[in-house]
Amino acid sequence: MNDRIGIALGLIVAVLFIGTLALFVMNTGPLNMTEYIMVAMVLVLVLGAFFILRKRIGAVKAGLPAEDERSKLVNYKAGYYAFMAAIWGSLGVSFADIFMVEDLGLVGLTVSQATGALVLITGFVFVISYLYLNSRGKV
Repeated sequence: MNDRIGIALGLIVAVLFIGTLALFVMNTGPLNMTEYIMVAMVLVLVLGAFFILRKRIGAVKAGLPAEDERSKLVNYKAGYYAFMAAIWGSLGVSFADIFMVEDLGLVGLTVSQATGALVLITGFVFVISYLYLNSRGKV
């Protein structure tokens, strides 16, 4: 029962997120190329979450628990990699903003752009490492 509630909440959050993203895209003016790229990256992350949820739904339908010991270890290890990516990504974004922007004469990043970059870096590292570790079979 607890697995079904977790899956239902995950699906609700993912659907609400896609709806919010669709409303954002429809209600803004013309988007430039970087905004299209950001929207596409967010959609890739949400599709990765749907893939993980689909796997759990299949396990629950088969009468198995949504997470076994191996999948918990995969989650923990992928989360560790995402945490490390968040730490090093924050340093990388701040160094890129400080040094590269001044040297190239570009406009600096806003706080929302830096935060968005960190969230996307962390999300990509989690999804890619989760899918890799899950397909590899060894944790």
